[in-house]
Amino acid sequence: MDSIVINANRFYDQWQHWPMGGWLGEFAELGLIEWQAAQTAPITLLRAPTESELEKRIVLMHRLFRGGFTDMWRASLVQK
Repeated sequence: MDSIVINANRFYDQWQHWPMGGWLGEFAELGLIEWQAAQTAPITLLRAPTESELEKRIVLMHRLFRGGFTDMWRASLVQK
């Protein structure tokens, strides 16, 4: 999760446009980050996702993408 926020903030600093708006919006809805599409301040990480939240998203992602991408997505969210 940290790397997604760091990279999104870097991208915004460079281009003044938020990348991955769908992902960022979903993370904000879950209360993981403080973010709105129109904001100009850096994204604030509020908390890590719970194991239950991860599992629900993995099932959904698996159905949408038939596997493959879900392992990378989950790994990007898990705190080390």
